[in-house]
Amino acid sequence: MDKIYSTDRFEKIDADLQDSDLAIKSYKESTVEETAKKMEYGKSRWDYELKRGLERGAYHYDHKKEDDINNVLYFHGNVKMDYDYFIKNYGPGALDNSVHWANRNQSVGGNYGIDQEVYDIVRAGGDPEGKIYGRSNMFSDPKAQKLAEDLFGIYDYELKLHTQVTGQLLHLHMDNFAARLDRKNSFQEMDYDKDATKIRRFVVFLSDWQQGQVWVQGTATWTHWKAGDIISWDWQDIPHGTVNLGWDKRYILQFTGRTTQKTLDFLANTTKDSTHDLDIHNIDDRKGCAKSEDFIKYFGKSWQPKHDLYTYSSWRILGQIKPNDQVLDIGCGYNIFKNALGDRLYGIDPCVQKGATYEYTEETNFNGKLVESHGSGRGPDEVIAWEHYTPHKEFNVFLCLGSLNFGDTDYVEAQIKKLADTCKPGNRVYWRQNPGRSDHPHKGKEVVKFFPHSFEQNQIWCDRYGFELKECKWDDNNRIYAVWIKT
Repeated sequence: MDKIYSTDRFEKIDADLQDSDLAIKSYKESTVEETAKKMEYGKSRWDYELKRGLERGAYHYDHKKEDDINNVLYFHGNVKMDYDYFIKNYGPGALDNSVHWANRNQSVGGNYGIDQEVYDIVRAGGDPEGKIYGRSNMFSDPKAQKLAEDLFGIYDYELKLHTQVTGQLLHLHMDNFAARLDRKNSFQEMDYDKDATKIRRFVVFLSDWQQGQVWVQGTATWTHWKAGDIISWDWQDIPHGTVNLGWDKRYILQFTGRTTQKTLDFLANTTKDSTHDLDIHNIDDRKGCAKSEDFIKYFGKSWQPKHDLYTYSSWRILGQIKPNDQVLDIGCGYNIFKNALGDRLYGIDPCVQKGATYEYTEETNFNGKLVESHGSGRGPDEVIAWEHYTPHKEFNVFLCLGSLNFGDTDYVEAQIKKLADTCKPGNRVYWRQNPGRSDHPHKGKEVVKFFPHSFEQNQIWCDRYGFELKECKWDDNNRIYAVWIKT
């Protein structure tokens, strides 16, 4: 997915359901620690994964041993929710988007291990273009996100619906999450390769088992599931595959994401008999983030500003401010531009308290002058969220430096509409935008829902709300710098 994972592209992916769409390349590439090692697949992915698995020693890989399904598959109970919502909204698209082993991840970047995977199938006498399942994406669906966050506690997730119809077969394999946007089909060893607990895949069945549908896990098979049953497994180690020999369609949700303590608690405290009730249609204000206690705690306690990381959307903006400009800094944090602009700037923030200080001590080069004194924060002029703030005077410049950047599409667009309603012709808006990356270095970032801004979305909203998109370009450290002028 693009780092430019716009809402527009987001919805296009969810509507078109085509993994060949280049938009998928730019979806929020999560913060991942690479180990600087490369995975040497050689000719065969299966041989390589088998060798690694034997070295780890977590599973026997002996087809003569009969596994107990309870030892190779984790059962997390049953969730009661509206299964039909997912089937009706995403099932038809998945049925129209059947993929085979070699093309299932082709859009994510590189060819990664496709040659090695095809080699395994051909070596075994199989057809590498045989269909394995149908798939549709639901990355932007708040109901899917609610299930991922509220029940599983995962973040930086990828949310999909899979169908499997008669004759479709997913070959035996161990997971490697090649298609995750952080790996991008590369041979790069990631942090979760070294510590498998950093990531988890959950499957939720959306329909009851029908005759001929089989889930293979290790040397065991599982059937007779019920709609709502939840499973997961040790993804690196246990071989698994699926097949549909019957006449009924099989529907599942496949959710993969980075784990939090909530995820680990869910894994530890659930059994086959656990029951969960989830009203996916009750999407609360938590999606707005700024109303979340955890969000406020994170930005008020853990987060710290670091303007040195950016070229265009940091100190250089001071050079854009004219002597008579009146500036509103929306989401000002520690209000670090206040020392430079004085009463010409008014900063609002819902998280940082008045009087809060953060001493910015690094020497920062701005037009050849050291301006480290600009970093003495003093907290916002007013502790309030943008959606609740009524301007107490007229401003002609607005700073949105990483602030209107959280929550779902509706929430962010409502904030932008308010900005458009507040601005008058000729007013300027300076932006630093996050393209959806959860790459803050501070503890607790998993509670934050980063909106995936993009170049495309900038143009769409400028056209919709009466702005000229004066500038829009990449800043350092995977951020977007934009300048909007109200027309």
